[in-house]
Amino acid sequence: MAFQVNLADFEMHRTLGCGSFGRVKYAKYKQDNKWYAVKFMKKHEIIKLKQVDHINNEKRLMAQISHPFVVNMTGYAKDDHYVYIVMESITGGELFTHLRRARKFSDDQAKFYGLQVGAAFAHCHGKNIIHRDLKPENILLCPNGYSKLTDFGFAKIIEPGTRTYTLCGTPEYIAPEVLLNKGHGKPVDWWTLGILIYEMICGQPPFCDEDPMGIYQKILAGKVYFPKYFDKNSKALVKKLLVADLSKRYGNLKDGPADIISHKWFASCRLTVSSNEISLLTVVVNNKNNSKTISKQQNEKTDREEMLLEPTVDRLQRPDGVVLKKLPHHGAPSGGTLNNLFLQLSLTSLSLLSWLWLSLPICGTRDMQCTQSQMPLAPTRRKEHIGSAASNQGLHCALYDIFPRPGFEEARSLRGTS
Repeated sequence: MAFQVNLADFEMHRTLGCGSFGRVKYAKYKQDNKWYAVKFMKKHEIIKLKQVDHINNEKRLMAQISHPFVVNMTGYAKDDHYVYIVMESITGGELFTHLRRARKFSDDQAKFYGLQVGAAFAHCHGKNIIHRDLKPENILLCPNGYSKLTDFGFAKIIEPGTRTYTLCGTPEYIAPEVLLNKGHGKPVDWWTLGILIYEMICGQPPFCDEDPMGIYQKILAGKVYFPKYFDKNSKALVKKLLVADLSKRYGNLKDGPADIISHKWFASCRLTVSSNEISLLTVVVNNKNNSKTISKQQNEKTDREEMLLEPTVDRLQRPDGVVLKKLPHHGAPSGGTLNNLFLQLSLTSLSLLSWLWLSLPICGTRDMQCTQSQMPLAPTRRKEHIGSAASNQGLHCALYDIFPRPGFEEARSLRGTS
């Protein structure tokens, strides 16, 4: 649990990043010689942007959370000019970076991280906290390969039986009940988990468009295409998570998060969490030729953990596993005549065109929306959206014009509560 600390006990080092209110510094705690991330937030900027309640709410939420798969707050402090929040330092980078480098994860990797996010959500929901902003950019990797959920800027405490109406989140991950202004609660996190699992396996979210309004239209249409390489068990889980009807969405049924954590897709992963530590995680990898079981302790570094941080698709290898050969070297023409020179140039051009054609992923016309042939290796990170009352009203009216449905008239009147 978080407690008030003395800032003089920290030895400040380099800056990790800057934000709207201040910056985050890499600091060493003198009492235990461990490294932490200290967030500096200017009181003047917080008051100027009218975010006092927002910052206090985030601090209050983080103080309640303590879980191995969440970036925990370990302390806090304040002075005349700044508010300080001390958090764990996670040095493995964002899941977003590793996913874009690998283009897409294997089924075992997606299962490995999907289970950890599900366990983190189950812990937060047990304290009536909803996250509302899951995406690969908000998942950090530890050096041992495990992941931690971060960025609780949109998190909120939701008492049982209540709803909230703020339109917030990342466009590709927003649930349909948020767009329709019906009021939302814990089920929105399970919707985002389904989007995350799909993106890890396919390399991009199921609902994509250059225009945010186009994304919202596809979300409300609810049509999800699954490529042939999608495992049947993971497909069954994603289908149960990406359900617009809250009475049928996994995580919101009688058994709650147990329907997800104990799903058949996670049968090969056995997770035991005790005393806020991961005691054992066993991953069963089934191949055509062999079957092996890998057991890992949290502080032990194994080949499996190193593999989790490596890209699964090499740039010189097609997604279907065919390794491309290097082009043969064509020397200078021996005869020196103009005809021999044209012949050599023609052969070189033909080889180059053949290599370029082979380097393209093999896919049909329906698979184009789920392949990464048009996706850059390092696209810009997706930004969250939180709308004002006026902008939310305009969005709801525009969506109603496109997707009229029963009971939507009441949702057009935007509630002022957040």
